[in-house]
Amino acid sequence: TNFPFLAKAAISVGASMSVDEPLPRLVPVVDERGKAVQVKDVTCSAGTTAVISDAGEVFMFGNNRFGQCGIGNRDAFVWEPTCLSGIEDIIVDVALGFQHGLALTNKGEVFAWGKGERGQLGNSMSVEDKDKIRESPVKLSQTFFNDEKLRKISCGFNSSIALTDSGKVFVWGKFQGLDLSSEHQGIYEDAFHPRIVDFPEDAEISDIYAGNFFFLAKDKKFDCLWMWGMAPGDISLEALRDKIGVQDSNVSNSSVIKLHSTGADRTFHMPFKVPVKVKDSDKIFSGFDRFFLVKKGGEVSSVDWNLDESFLSINKNYPTLVEMGVGWKHILYLCN
Repeated sequence: TNFPFLAKAAISVGASMSVDEPLPRLVPVVDERGKAVQVKDVTCSAGTTAVISDAGEVFMFGNNRFGQCGIGNRDAFVWEPTCLSGIEDIIVDVALGFQHGLALTNKGEVFAWGKGERGQLGNSMSVEDKDKIRESPVKLSQTFFNDEKLRKISCGFNSSIALTDSGKVFVWGKFQGLDLSSEHQGIYEDAFHPRIVDFPEDAEISDIYAGNFFFLAKDKKFDCLWMWGMAPGDISLEALRDKIGVQDSNVSNSSVIKLHSTGADRTFHMPFKVPVKVKDSDKIFSGFDRFFLVKKGGEVSSVDWNLDESFLSINKNYPTLVEMGVGWKHILYLCN
């Protein structure tokens, strides 16, 4: 999980039998006929897990107080993997936020479910409708994405991001609007439906990633990462401004940083170039307040909001690292 909240807090109602599990345990995944499902992929949030089958079905279990399992009810906890409801197409990817989820189909369409009070579902819910919870997936209109097909999705804590086939990036959710609030001075509006993110005209975005409160976009044209979102409260914004103030001459930087204390005033609405060299073949894994970069040869580095790259010491006796799972305060390595 990317999210710094104890699972106990999220399942405090109706799930008193939940306990911590210190050792891995086998989780049987079966379809409605009781037949074992061949699992292709797994993704996790703070207290919810999604399992994707080879057949393109998704099975959910975990916290469900806000419908984040997407199975048509709001039972506090779903103990056994249960099929996601209402999507007939093949699902190729799933992303989970703290209390919401997204599913991407083989048709390039995206579905959303769960809690949407900050616009993280992207289905045009208004502020007046903010308490409405989607217990089952709802399809987002392709018009939100300029009628383009999507090829990648990801979720932050209560925000979302998507990448189209042509390389356009859309975001929605908390503080993702570009207009200042009419009610609260210095606070940016939430985006209740997807908005396009502006990059330099010749940028070629090949991938996207979401941390807890930030986003990344990989640019294969400039061999770089673009970053935006909300910086942690313990980061010196003055020092950060100095670091990103001098950019490569052929890459524009339109970020405006306001030096105040609220989360919105620490939010970068326009992407800035991270001063770390990144190849398109490099793998990126985002975490709570930082991201990890895995080079083709297995070298691993960590970059936080200070924009300093720190190289991790990996035991030379281990095989090459090929995958990472990044939680709030723990990391898993998968080696070949």
